Amino acid sequence: MIGRDILARLVYGFRIAMAFALSTMVICYSIGVVIGCAMGFFGGRFDLITQRLIEVWSMVPFLYVIMILVSITKPTFTLFVAINVLFGWMGITWYMRTMTYKESAREYVLAARALGASNTRIVLKHILPNTMVMVITLRRLPSSPTSQR
Repeated sequence: MIGRDILARLVYGFRIAMAFALSTMVICYSIGVVIGCAMGFFGGRFDLITQRLIEVWSMVPFLYVIMILVSITKPTFTLFVAINVLFGWMGITWYMRTMTYKESAREYVLAARALGASNTRIVLKHILPNTMVMVITLRRLPSSPTSQR
């Protein structure tokens, strides 16, 4: 026996793992909600261009990017969070786009538009609260890189 406290080491490792998972999840969901909501609300050319950019970016090999970046720079906690965020935000955008598109066609949004509400107010006060139910109850992101490993 070396005499080190195993429980303290486990708690320390758990703390780092939870910080990684929570920070990655919060940042991915934030980016995905914003981009997906914008795609669903504005639609048209913005939606098409953003869809194509996401499709191209999702075809970039995740493992090769990790290997290249780690060989160029020193591997750090922040680097791994950034790499996971670069590839993890895309899954939530499809859900948010669909939900926002569906919610923006509802009567209360049309009534808010008729009353002269701005796009920002419609998105923040009417659409986001109704789409957050889906975001909170979503269990996993099907197109995230962690599900491909």
